[in-house]
Amino acid sequence: MISPIGGKVKKLKHSLNFGAGRRKRFDSLHPFGIRKRLGIGRHRHCYRYRNNRQNSMVKGRETVARTKKDRGFTTAPHDMNEPLPENISMPVLVTGGSRSGKSTFAQRLAESLPGRRAYIATAEVSDREMAERIARHQDQRGSAWLMTIEEPRELPAALRRVAANYDIIMVDCVTIWLANLMLADDTRPDAALLARVNDLTAALRETTARTVLVTNEVGSGIVPENRLARRFRDLAGLANQRLAAAAGSVYLVACGLPLKLK
Repeated sequence: MISPIGGKVKKLKHSLNFGAGRRKRFDSLHPFGIRKRLGIGRHRHCYRYRNNRQNSMVKGRETVARTKKDRGFTTAPHDMNEPLPENISMPVLVTGGSRSGKSTFAQRLAESLPGRRAYIATAEVSDREMAERIARHQDQRGSAWLMTIEEPRELPAALRRVAANYDIIMVDCVTIWLANLMLADDTRPDAALLARVNDLTAALRETTARTVLVTNEVGSGIVPENRLARRFRDLAGLANQRLAAAAGSVYLVACGLPLKLK
């Protein structure tokens, strides 16, 4: 006597190994059959399948590229060594991660403009590492800059003051300025710090000098562990949004390649 369960097992074996559907089921279960359906292996039709698949993917990418171009999107970032774009709307905001090439691009952009140039640095020499960073930036600037102003906290006032005597101003960078304000008084509420950012955007609108600002994109990584770092991340993101809204042109730099966002 065959039990109901045993009968089901026998029927399952029979359906997998015998009958008209044997080859179809074997092809779907066997690893070599899977390779055949994916177009890889020693099958006569695999190269044709793979070529057709690649051609359809290329056509799809071309369609997406045409669609982006029609809608006004850039399909690829500018090369750092390519000629800089002309007729750039001022002011310019350049953002990016650490060692992304944002300061180099912003400096090239400012040096391509004719006129008297001034550089506003917001960093302070707090330790040996920061001193090395400042020295490296100073070496990169060279003699193309007539004046370097160090202003770690009163950035809007410095911008208004320098704009009276210079045609091009580069500010490097906004996020260090924001960190200096936070560390100077950690009891200051977020609204007060964002009010300082609003004052900076007002100074950008008032000045007649062509201004290039450098900032950092700090919110793309993991959530910081401590509260102060999370607060800084959030404030930097809000500050960048307000500055980008006030800017005439915005560039994102990654891997040394600037991509125009606005």
